[in-house]
Amino acid sequence: MLFLAVFCGFLAENLREHRIEKDREKQYIQSLMNDLKTDVINIETVQKQNLLAKNVGDSLFMLLTSPDYKKYLASIYYYGRVFSIREFFNMTDGTLKQLNNAGGLRLIHYEDVVDSLQSYQYIYFEIMKAQELKELQLIGYRDVMCKVFDIRVFEAMVNGIQIIRPSGNPELFSQDKELFNELLMKVHFVKRNNALLLNWLDEMKQKSINLQALIKKEYHLNK
Repeated sequence: MLFLAVFCGFLAENLREHRIEKDREKQYIQSLMNDLKTDVINIETVQKQNLLAKNVGDSLFMLLTSPDYKKYLASIYYYGRVFSIREFFNMTDGTLKQLNNAGGLRLIHYEDVVDSLQSYQYIYFEIMKAQELKELQLIGYRDVMCKVFDIRVFEAMVNGIQIIRPSGNPELFSQDKELFNELLMKVHFVKRNNALLLNWLDEMKQKSINLQALIKKEYHLNK
């Protein structure tokens, strides 16, 4: 009788722990779904900024290599300043950090969900590397920028948090074609890395959407 009582108590404790773990798993999954939805919104915002950077870089290259570039100095100033702006993607990883730090991935009972999460994190690491490279490239771009553009014009272009096109047709600080070439070389490398970054962002967005669909299927979620 004593053995039976101990055994039943052991079973009851196991059932209680199992219920607690199931409840924790559901909480993690719901929080993870919210993070994934937020990621998609943030990715789309950064994608728009990166597409704008591509178009601005193309316009700057076209105007500054034009034989009559002096007709378009106001636009060159505007594109030259806007190109230096960047917006980076940061994954909403609060839930994943909790899962990783607490060994909580073991709470997720579906291997396909765990595999998809790890793949999702891998893509984010690639995005982080591309963004770090872009920051370094833009630092190099700004170093040359200060030799080509007149800071007084840039200062007049700032309106609160907005960058506005300068009035008139202000002269460049330097007319040195070698500096133009160096500036546009920096633009070229930023654009190439930016194209790679856009691909990674698009892949991460699609993986987020697919992962959400997988979680809904495995956990029978309605929303």
